[in-house]
Amino acid sequence: PNCDVDFPWYIGDGVCDEEGGYNTEECGFDGDDCSYFGCNAANFTFLDDGFCDGGEYNTPECDYDGGDCDEFNRLYPNCDVDFPFYLGDGLCDREGGYNTEECGFDGGDCEYLTCNAFNLTYLGDGYCDGGEFNTPECGYDDGDCDEFNRLYPDCDV
Repeated sequence: PNCDVDFPWYIGDGVCDEEGGYNTEECGFDGDDCSYFGCNAANFTFLDDGFCDGGEYNTPECDYDGGDCDEFNRLYPNCDVDFPFYLGDGLCDREGGYNTEECGFDGGDCEYLTCNAFNLTYLGDGYCDGGEFNTPECGYDDGDCDEFNRLYPDCDV
């Protein structure tokens, strides 16, 4: 009764309308569209959208991205990265704090920690790249060179 807004149908529509008087106690914080009190996320529509956005969204005030980051936080409780979805995406992210024990070595993407090959995306691509890839540190090109090494055990290429 005390909620005086121009477009009442905005209330409870799933979008947090922070301006225009919608996000007030009288309007039920936009019909619970803005229920994350103290959350400073840039876009409230990212909360509880089924995708762990991380950063400012993965905070207690934002209910850990509306619950989207619960699994990430359970698996990696001490992993503090901006883009949690980089973990386990198939690419080894060596920078930005991803390739750490706390982050499961990029969610398993950086399995070969001592492999110094120039492009780790070549590991396990179905082609024996040889050279720096065909080493124990790189898992013999993540198995791509197993057949070659079996057939030519004394060939060092």
